Amino acid sequence: MSYSTRSQVAADAGLYRILAVCTLIAVFLGTIVRFKGLGTWPFGVDEYYFGKSVENVLRFGVPAFECGGYYTRGVLLQYLSAGLQLMGLSPELAPRSISAVSSLLALPAVFLLGRRLHGTTLGLLAVALLSLSVWEIEMGRFGRFYAPFQAVFLWYLVYFLRYTVDRKRQALQGMVVLSILSVFIWEGGVLLAVANLLPPFLNHDRSRLAMPQWWYLVGMTALLLALYWFVNFDFRQIGDNLPPDIDEVVSEFRPDSGVESKRLLDTVNMHPLFLLIGLIPLAFAGWSLRWIFGLRERWLAAAGLLLALGAALLHQFLVVVAVLALLLMARMLDWRELLDRRAWPFLGAIALTTVFWLAFGLGTAAWRPSPAMPLSDIVVNLAYQLIGFPDVLEMIARPWGQAVPILGLSILVLLVVAAGRAIFAGAATTPTERALLVVALVMVLFVGAASAPRLETRYSFFLYPLLLLLALAMLLHVVGFLSRKSLVAPLLGVVAAATWFALTEDFQPRHLVNIDSPEINFRQGMKPRVRSHYYGRGDIRATAQWLSAHAKQPGDLVISGPGIASLDFYFPEIDFVYIHPSDGRLRAWSCKRGTVERWSNLPMVFRPAELETLIQASPRTYLVIDSRRVEAFLPELQHLAPVTAWVNERGNHTILVFAPAGAARQP
Repeated sequence: MSYSTRSQVAADAGLYRILAVCTLIAVFLGTIVRFKGLGTWPFGVDEYYFGKSVENVLRFGVPAFECGGYYTRGVLLQYLSAGLQLMGLSPELAPRSISAVSSLLALPAVFLLGRRLHGTTLGLLAVALLSLSVWEIEMGRFGRFYAPFQAVFLWYLVYFLRYTVDRKRQALQGMVVLSILSVFIWEGGVLLAVANLLPPFLNHDRSRLAMPQWWYLVGMTALLLALYWFVNFDFRQIGDNLPPDIDEVVSEFRPDSGVESKRLLDTVNMHPLFLLIGLIPLAFAGWSLRWIFGLRERWLAAAGLLLALGAALLHQFLVVVAVLALLLMARMLDWRELLDRRAWPFLGAIALTTVFWLAFGLGTAAWRPSPAMPLSDIVVNLAYQLIGFPDVLEMIARPWGQAVPILGLSILVLLVVAAGRAIFAGAATTPTERALLVVALVMVLFVGAASAPRLETRYSFFLYPLLLLLALAMLLHVVGFLSRKSLVAPLLGVVAAATWFALTEDFQPRHLVNIDSPEINFRQGMKPRVRSHYYGRGDIRATAQWLSAHAKQPGDLVISGPGIASLDFYFPEIDFVYIHPSDGRLRAWSCKRGTVERWSNLPMVFRPAELETLIQASPRTYLVIDSRRVEAFLPELQHLAPVTAWVNERGNHTILVFAPAGAARQP
């Protein structure tokens, strides 16, 4: 061994020791922060739903609503939380403890993945950074299923690589078990069943599949269909009926806008000239079929090229880019083949189709809701038409860009470089790197194609460690390339990675030090996009305490009004729940033909006339309403002379008092 080699080995060993110590310190600090004051504050809204179902598990043995139906989201976690409550943990602490422990259990999987991807340095570095990640810690303190599912996903990837890359057949058992368990943690767990389909396409033989691989796909497709059925079946509405007039009442407050989708070609608005121009890319598409069919012996590549061509003709260019990237990263196709003269008609068809749809979008009114739309809005609208499916823009790009722009953009740049390296310098990339890049791209596409109730970062949270690992690996590659002759190259890589992470929004020491303070817990002073990134919370317990102190006179009526959830958990004396007809949750919360609110099992009204009757019949009524809805809601009941009695600044709760019978007393 030469002197320089011995020196490099010694330098690497010293770096590992230092990095290992720093990682242990980071894990220790991260553990403290995850559990500090974990059960102090009341439920957030989504935690309330989970907590109420756990309450039902403890009462009935199954997650059954008292008024009918079942709550199957995170059913495995519900039973774990019920067990912890039986052991003495509070309703708030039990589910949050599961999330916190899950967040820590994910770290060994991160280390194993990082070590496979770029050695021990990356494994330790990633564990240290994720231990102190504000996002990871906040979601680890959130009593829902996002942190537990992330842990399952990361351990799934460990088995996925063992099966796909190492060809260890026994690892398939781990993949299947985790993919089944995942849907009992979060309905997004069905994505692991999708990932189960990928190994044959990564281990193809010259873009062809062997018979055992076909049987594998048949089995995994059956599993996917079964799990997909489970997560999409509406267990909540079993044995229940909606009110017969619900559509009529809802339509009065949420009329149909009449705006039709512009996804399909609007032939009415299209100028006849575009019909003629459109023949040019169609001609090139037909011409390219000769080259594509020439690859029929490599039918996976041919099928992928046909899919990309069809997506281009339907102006879905994100699909075009994604399919080509998957073909190239999975080595079904070599990038040099796309530059071959025989492939020119295919490239020409893609290019001309792009030009055609750009001209169509700018030259017609088909994709313009308003003729007076500014140019900037036209460009944005055109982008959504051309790369809007899967809707990665709305589901991932916009939430990340609003909440963590530096982190999101830098990860995107590094991932694009990593994908380019896998495509154009294939010999320099490992099977592990290519497999994880493929999984990451497929998961991003399916998250974009999913239908989520809100556009928030939490729905892609499970991907964060994987994306961070791939980005860090690429950063270490770049630093190593630039300083490849230096003995301190590994150290420079660690310093560069740590510095980059420290400059992102995900490293906030002050936030972590004050993690259990009311200011941090209730997101005071945070911008709305950051508040939703960490999940917004309100002090519903304070609202309940105010009611307990003031709403005690005989005849007082307390109504949980628009935008309010979880109040009954801390103030059981609620008389009615009022859900406004414009609230999208009305159908899901309605039970026993609209007479009972599903979560609280309290009497429910959703017709404004019924609410007015209740108020007029009571000497004094307390109505708790989301402060953000007061301005829109008050005009409906302004004639009843409501008075603002109290505002919870930490919870966005306003309490209105009505005294139409003339017997009111000042609260």
